[in-house]
Amino acid sequence: MRVVLVAALVVRVTQALAIRTAFAPDEFWQSIEVAHRLVFGYGHLTWEWAAGLRSYVHPLLFATVYSLLKALRMDSAWAVTRAPLLLQAWCAAATDMYVARLAALELGQHIGRWCLACQLASWFNGYCLVRTYSNSMEALAVAAGTYHWLLSRDNNTRHTTCAALSVVCRPSSALFWALPCALELLWHRHRGLGPLLLNAATVGGGLLGAAALIDRTGYGRWVAVPWEFLRFNLLAGASAQYGRHAWHWNLSQGLPVVAASLLPLMAAGLLMARHSGRHLRLAGLAAWSLTTYSLPAHKEFRFLLPALQLLMPYCGLAAARLLGSRSSTGRQPPNKLWRWGAAACLFLQLPMAAYFMLVHQRAQIGIMQLIRHEANAAGSPSGASTLFLTPCHATPYYTHLHCPVPMRFLDCSPPQHAAATAWLNQHSEAWLALPQTCPHTPSSAPLSQRQCFEQDPVAYLGNVLGPRPRSQRPRLLVGYSPLMQRLAEPLTAWGYRLHTSLTNCWVQIDEDSPCKLQLWSL
Repeated sequence: MRVVLVAALVVRVTQALAIRTAFAPDEFWQSIEVAHRLVFGYGHLTWEWAAGLRSYVHPLLFATVYSLLKALRMDSAWAVTRAPLLLQAWCAAATDMYVARLAALELGQHIGRWCLACQLASWFNGYCLVRTYSNSMEALAVAAGTYHWLLSRDNNTRHTTCAALSVVCRPSSALFWALPCALELLWHRHRGLGPLLLNAATVGGGLLGAAALIDRTGYGRWVAVPWEFLRFNLLAGASAQYGRHAWHWNLSQGLPVVAASLLPLMAAGLLMARHSGRHLRLAGLAAWSLTTYSLPAHKEFRFLLPALQLLMPYCGLAAARLLGSRSSTGRQPPNKLWRWGAAACLFLQLPMAAYFMLVHQRAQIGIMQLIRHEANAAGSPSGASTLFLTPCHATPYYTHLHCPVPMRFLDCSPPQHAAATAWLNQHSEAWLALPQTCPHTPSSAPLSQRQCFEQDPVAYLGNVLGPRPRSQRPRLLVGYSPLMQRLAEPLTAWGYRLHTSLTNCWVQIDEDSPCKLQLWSL
């Protein structure tokens, strides 16, 4: 397995260094942006931190990396951007290793190598596992914990540790681990529950207690983050504010997209394993994971990372049967049509990975490089003061500048958390006041800054820019081209001109991310 880890590490480090695109905002705003604030003293905290929905444990991993860079005086803008991705590449390689081990353990030793090939070919693994999501860490904890749980039912310290860590990183993971815990209770009911409960209390309770102490230090007060997270997303159903999806979305849309051309191999592998209950244990756990993540109203592709890891061994099984030699499988090789089809399923993943890692939503990263260049050219951070007119959190923030440039964006915090969020970020946002309320809006229906802006962009910007002398206006404005074209006439009247227009995609997939992102300068 050492060779497996080295091979996976080479691929994941290459991906971490090559990736040039953005995906979901949490990659930046809930991890490395928080870490940057902890270590370097500036960075934005979103409303989730005002509501106590996030744990400081996950950002602390990257804060450790930043602290090391700072101590060694190696905290260049490039290092601050790439070092967290390199750490995540190690974690992704460890995930690959455990997925290959799961395949070897459950389906046969020779299946592990083919599973690794499928794992590394997977476009979505390459696209997501090296990003700084808590979901990526959850995927590692689920793969490792499942492996140790299935390897030995008697020695449960390791899988208890992995389960606790996954809950700390992603509290919704508790729903997944409820099934293995219930099965463990049934397994040990005649053998005595004492050792099992003692292990859960000491290992699991100890890690959760340590996480609570870390959060107590970060928040300055006691916050039960796992409870607050589950209450908000599941019990209160408040995650629906990010979008509501049908109960079957994970199966009907989510899994087909993240698996893409590997879906036929996955289905074939499940059919090949159907005659053995042992061989279907991973499928059962994956089905449970898909079910638990179908409960909240809001669903995302990255939430399927843990389930995807549990299904990849079946891709390896099908690939081994269809592409392996007779000497390795002990079976007559299938005809060439089947072999070519299986090979195509693997190779079709590569152009998808290349497009999404190098092209799609590339401008959302590139625009930050332009702002940093403007700050360097001006010789002062204030020379690149920026107002973002994009949907909130569309781009990274201070992590991709590593320079205290005055910046603001149109806040989209829920109204009940807007004041607390503004208080958390008061020092970095005091330079530019933005209207908090909209004209003619009933007090019973408060709107966010973003919603106020969308009602009448020209009037809103007029209230922000019009009364200010030129020297006090933001020097740079960032927005997507459809909006900026509507604002071109008033922006020109206020002294702004189009500086750069960046290509963000070839085909628009998300309505909030058009294919041109523009930078206007004063």
